[in-house]
Parts: sequence; C-alpha cells; structure tokens
Amino acid sequence: MKLCALALFGLSALPAADDAQLALALKAQTEFDRVELPASPTLRDAEACVQSQAGLVPVTPPEELALVHYRKGYCTLASAALTQNNAGYRAAADEFQKAIASWPLRLAKAGKKIPPEPVSSGLEVLAAISRIHTGSGELAPVEIAEIASAVQTARCSSNVMQTDVCRQVLETGRLWLGWMSLRANNLEEAGTCFAGSPATGWPAWVAGRKAFDSRNYRAAAADYTEAITIWKSRWQATGGTAFLPGLGPRPDLASALTDLGGAELLTGDTKSAIATLFAAIKTEAAVKTGPAQARPLFLRGRAYELAGQMDDALADYNLASRTAFANAKDQASGEAHLYRGIVLYRRRDFPRAENEFASALNFEIPSDLRPDAVAWRQLAAVAGGACATARQYLERSLAAVSPYFPIEEARSLAAGCATVQDRMASRSVNKVILIGHLGKDAETKFTPSGISVSKFTLATNRRTKDQQSGEWKDITDWHNIVMWRTEHVANFLLKGKQIFLEGRLETRSYEDKERQKKYFTEVVCEAQSLVLLGGGAGRGDGPPEGSGDYERPVSMPRSARPPSEAPAAPAEEFNQGITDDDVPF
Repeated sequence: MKLCALALFGLSALPAADDAQLALALKAQTEFDRVELPASPTLRDAEACVQSQAGLVPVTPPEELALVHYRKGYCTLASAALTQNNAGYRAAADEFQKAIASWPLRLAKAGKKIPPEPVSSGLEVLAAISRIHTGSGELAPVEIAEIASAVQTARCSSNVMQTDVCRQVLETGRLWLGWMSLRANNLEEAGTCFAGSPATGWPAWVAGRKAFDSRNYRAAAADYTEAITIWKSRWQATGGTAFLPGLGPRPDLASALTDLGGAELLTGDTKSAIATLFAAIKTEAAVKTGPAQARPLFLRGRAYELAGQMDDALADYNLASRTAFANAKDQASGEAHLYRGIVLYRRRDFPRAENEFASALNFEIPSDLRPDAVAWRQLAAVAGGACATARQYLERSLAAVSPYFPIEEARSLAAGCATVQDRMASRSVNKVILIGHLGKDAETKFTPSGISVSKFTLATNRRTKDQQSGEWKDITDWHNIVMWRTEHVANFLLKGKQIFLEGRLETRSYEDKERQKKYFTEVVCEAQSLVLLGGGAGRGDGPPEGSGDYERPVSMPRSARPPSEAPAAPAEEFNQGITDDDVPF
C-alpha cells in the first residue's frame, strides 16, 4: 500500500491525458523500486533508474521536482557505491542538494490549512554522506554539523522517502558521527553514537579501546576480536555489503588487526600476537595504505624480541624503518629514525642509537610515538655511560611512554646507574694509562721477600701549536715508572721499547741534604698490566732524557739472583700488601 501511495503521489501532478508522460512516470517509479527495495541493488538497475529519472525531470511540475531529484540522487548513489566512482558520488550529492533546494516549491502545493512538510532528515544525511565519499572519507565541519542536526531532529515523516529507508540512513549518519568522535579519541561520545548499532561492531571496538586505555589488555583483545569478527562478516561477505550499511564508515581491518596484535603482545601471548600481526601485514588494505605497514612490523619485532627471537626482531625493526622511510615525504620520517635507533640500541651501538633518536625528534613523527622517542634517546644516553646527565631525564620521561616501551628495562638501567653514582660519590679514582717508549733500560731489584720491582722512565709525546709562529711542535713528557713483579719481562724492558701500561699515581716525600722536604711522583703498576708493543726495538730507539746520559741497566731476573741474597718467599706472602719498606730504591 505504501508503494502504491508513493506512486500515485508522484503521478498526481501529471496531465492524465498525456499517455506518454504517464508511461514515463510509471517506468521511472518501477525502476526506482528495483533499486530502493532490494538490500543490494544491481548496477544495471541503478543505471537504468538514473536514466529514467533524468528523462522525467524536464516534464515534472516544479512542486514535484524534489521527489524526482531525490530518486535520481538515490540511484546515482547506488551506482557510485557499486563502482566506487567519485564522480558518481559528486553527482548524487548534487541531486540531493537540488531536492533540498526544490523543497519550498513542494510546500507551495500544500494549502494554507495544511502545515508545511519539513525537509526529510534522511535527505540531508544522504547529501552529507555523498560528499564524504567524494573525498578521502574525512568529514568536514559542515558535514558534521549537517549530520548532527539531521540525526537530532530525526524527521522521517516525509512522503519523499520511505520511513524504513530514512531510519537506516539516520543510523548511518550516527555511525559517521561516532567514527569522527573515535578519530578524535573521544571514546565516551563515540560510544553514545554507536550504542544503538551493536551489529556494526563499532560498540565492541570502543569497549576495546576503553579497556586498552585502562591497561586491561586481555579484555581489550577480546573486544577487538569481537569487532573484527563482525567487520569481516559485514565487509568481506560474498556478494559485498548491502547498499545502505555500506555507506557507513568502513573499518580499516589492517589497522584493527595491528591493534589486536598489540593487545595480545601486552598480555604476554607473543605467539598469537605474531600470528595476528602477520595477518595485518598481509591484509590488502595494509599493502595499499603504505606507511601503515611500518607499525605492525615494529610490533611484530617487539613480539619476537619478547619471545627471545632477537634475530627475527632486528629484521622486523629494520623492515619497519625501511618501510617508514620509503613512504615518507622526502624520506624525512621521524618514525623511521625511531625504528632505526632501536636496531642500533639492540646491537649495543649506543652513541649512534642516541643520534637516531635525536633525529626522530627533529623530523615529523606521530604524536603517540614522540614520548617513546624521547625516552629511547635518554635510555641510549644512560646505556652509553652518561649517567650523571641522562638518568634523571630518563626517569621523568617514563611517565609518558606507550606500553610498548621497555619500561622495566629502563628502570633497571636507571637504578643501576644511580647505584654506580652513589658508590662513586663515596670513592675516588686514581688510574693512569700510558703508551710510550722507555727512556733507558729498566733497573730491576728484589725486595727482601723476593718480589721483583723495576724502575724506568717512559716518554710520551704530545703536539701543541706555537701561539706566536703558528707551527706545531712535539713535546715529550717523562714519567717515572715503578713496576712490580717483573721477573718474566725485565729482560725486555730496554731503552726505546714501546709499551702500554695501566697503573696509579703515588707521591713520596724525602728530605734533601739541606733538610728540605721534597716530593717525588711516580706511576706504580703491576707487570700484569704491561703490554709490549711493536714500536721500538730497544737499545737506542727511545728519545733522549734530560742530558742524554743513561746508566747501564742492572736487570736481574729471578733465575739469575743469588739464592743467598733472597731466599724464596712462601706462597702466602704474595697475597700480602706491598708497603714503602719493601721499596728498594
């Protein structure tokens, strides 16, 4: 009955005697029904409907133009949805706008005693949705305002659009409003918009987002799984999605699978996370969107790392960095530098890692990754030894990091850094490292307890620039060396020989003939810290010391020592400390 009433309403203004026009109107009505009544009209019926409505426009009275433009727009929109043709979406939007513009002419038909018929809210929403699909799927402020106003008034009493169709269109409008709220991270408002549409999967997704933000990752994974299951049944069903539901916001399944994999990762289920992230990477949508692929690769790398598969983790971190670089404008990607920095950090190349993290902050980087980049930079600095300057910055930065950042590792490193600082604050350091040439052959003697000790001078060179002439000059510094337990190396400590040693500075005092107190500083070391280097062959290769006069060495290896002079010391005596009384010089 409703269909018949609509048909008679549309034909009432046409001259009854004009059989050609009557036939044209009847054909247009019939072909429109073939598009409006089925859930999924065919492309052939949609195009036929567009043609018949277009033929009816020139002969339609002004007061009925709103009806014809609406039907033409509806059929054009159905055709565009089937072909994903942006031009078709624009044409549909134009027809709906013409229908709205013609609405005052429709009101002129009504008598003075009949209240004016308001514009159908469904018609306003269809006009806004058509414009949304002409672009990137984003809602401009004008579309948001139009849809919000239409959904709030919810006028579906017009004879132009069937009530059931109007209600479906308004539900689609609410979904778009919820989608925009979700994009703005306004979960409460999004949940309100999605509340009446559980079969769309969006309410489950919002519930998952709320659970994730509350760090209830197991519940988030369950809600995400429910939403993705619904979306796959709606959007990947055989034969495609029904027409009107298909006008709503389409979920990004690749991104959704990535979020699910991230939630599974945080529950500790690395096996499921790796499988889900594999699916995200292989999804057709992920391949088409390009830069979105970097994130699932990174998360899969993190899952591999937590599973103990470091080689696979480094491979995925590398792929994530390369993918982000490849899809970045002018290859300036903060995200790519972040992933590259993680690769270098895990390879323990901390200075280069810190530089990469600094580059990540200097280039454009997603806002949710910036806190992680800041913390990674401080973590690399601390790991590289900058405890004093970076530890406090690292601790402060941890408050804002994402759950994927290795926060426990960072806290442990910062705590260890603090322990080292505390220990160093109560201690001092006395350490000398020298590489140079012997100025004379070592003089070796033995303590009464049988411990060998060698004394020699070591020359090191440094370059300095003359402030007046501007020429570079070599300056030789001489160091007095006392080396203990040299019985196995004494014969090799010859003038000109190049050596490496580590020791400590010791200063002794004595009184000269005038009973003036003098101080004497030397480097004291053990023979085990000595390394004989290749430079210098001994006997004359070293630089001159003082006036160049050298004494003959008195090297006396243990094997040449007279037994009567120094009896063999018991083994435990070597564990005792060496005092000033043991020094034979």
